[in-house]
Amino acid sequence: MSNWGVLENHGLFLASLAWQKPDGTEPCMGDSDAIDQRDLITKAAYFYQDGELKKGGYSHLDFDTIWELGFKAVKQYDQLPSLSTSQRLFVLQESGNAIYKEEDTYLRFHCGTLGAGHGHSDKLHFDLYANKEDLLLDAGRYTYVPRSERYEFKDSTAHNTTTVDNKNFTVCKDSWECSKLSAPIGFRTVQKNGYIAFQGSHQGYLDVGVLPRRTIVVLEKTLILICDEFLSQEHHSYQSYLHFNDKGKVRLQESGAVYQSAQNEMYIHTISSQGVTQYLKSTRLSRHYNELIDNKTMVCEVEGDGFVSLFTLISLNKDAYFKKERVLSNFKKIRFPDSLIEAVTIKKGDNAYTVVVSHQEWASPTDTFNADGCTGFGSLVVFDRGKGETEIGTRLFT
Repeated sequence: MSNWGVLENHGLFLASLAWQKPDGTEPCMGDSDAIDQRDLITKAAYFYQDGELKKGGYSHLDFDTIWELGFKAVKQYDQLPSLSTSQRLFVLQESGNAIYKEEDTYLRFHCGTLGAGHGHSDKLHFDLYANKEDLLLDAGRYTYVPRSERYEFKDSTAHNTTTVDNKNFTVCKDSWECSKLSAPIGFRTVQKNGYIAFQGSHQGYLDVGVLPRRTIVVLEKTLILICDEFLSQEHHSYQSYLHFNDKGKVRLQESGAVYQSAQNEMYIHTISSQGVTQYLKSTRLSRHYNELIDNKTMVCEVEGDGFVSLFTLISLNKDAYFKKERVLSNFKKIRFPDSLIEAVTIKKGDNAYTVVVSHQEWASPTDTFNADGCTGFGSLVVFDRGKGETEIGTRLFT
């Protein structure tokens, strides 16, 4: 087993552990299937005597691993303590992936390079898993054969991301080559005062004069805010896609959708100053090669001249209240236009938050904002209204 290479690649297995969902599988990114990787993590835990790796592997050696390591390894592995980690944010900077984990909740955000021929058009995509099941997921791969299904699963519309004018930001030429690429920009993450935020953009629509950017804020384990913004000088339409697990039922509601399964209820709300058109679309998943499963995808569409934004709120297992707030200048006594800065207030049970997101520089030469009585400064700021917080807040991005 010394040729297996684990003794020189501890970091690779730690990255695999960060990547791993609570059910032991890796997410379907690019041409990857939904593979249970715990056998590899288990072997790495044994070789490195790493209790955190063991926590992500099997509690006892599996049958195939015993054949590879020998029976003596059984006792040695059983004596290795299984160690939990308190780490909630894992950033794989080189690949442009960031993962949030807390108990049985998992969220992965991607803003990285294509990754050669096996890559898909998935910039700004995110996966969401909670309570022993996928909720929002990548559609998968299905085939390598250069036919319509290959592009169906590689295209932007097969991922939980956004498009402009219903056009893909990465265009496939055949199964492996692309005629148009989109460089990732602005990938960053932060963890502060219990909140976690991801942000990223890409250059896939510079040819039509649009710069998209996505910001995701984890307010609580069951409350996630997404802000999609589109900087432009022209009139365009913008689409957001959310691919649901096939295990539950999905229905539209007035301002979004509800997903219900044996394990979860997920409420989705959307807000935009331009108004939102939404519908459910029949789509397909492919967790394994040559496998097709019917599912539903929610498409939200907004359009307008110049700047356009779309806020999406995801609330798990209990519904939440969601509204936009006016953002005023404390010094100039004016209302800021949405193209500069916006704010939303969210209420869920006894908890409430006001989140302020800036899209461009707004404080010139010096200023502070006022959003529903909350005063602060920064490009991404959260106020805990349930605790009566109205000044400064938690500045996640400056």
